[in-house]
Amino acid sequence: MEQPNLRLSLEGADGRFLAPISMHTSNIRPDRLKASGELVVHFDALPCMAGTYHIRARLLCKGLVQDDLRPAMRFEVQEGLITPGGDSFSLTTNGVFLPLTWDLEQALDSGNALR
Repeated sequence: MEQPNLRLSLEGADGRFLAPISMHTSNIRPDRLKASGELVVHFDALPCMAGTYHIRARLLCKGLVQDDLRPAMRFEVQEGLITPGGDSFSLTTNGVFLPLTWDLEQALDSGNALR
């Protein structure tokens, strides 16, 4: 895949867009990825309000959409203390913070450098 950009979107159960999760917004811009492999996105914490969430996945190559999964994944968040610092997220508390890192080692072609 040439000039890939994997775009994930965190959405509410009603389809509301909540947060972008994109290789390009994380300044990860490989020239090429293998045709098959594994991409991993690490979140140190995912502090969201209680509720149901969806992840949408869209793959672009050279700026053209190659695949779009809506939803690609569904998950539930329960009320309570979620972060080590004791921050509480509940139905009356809103907001979301997504600290993350990307690991593309398994997906990069040999000799390929990130731009």
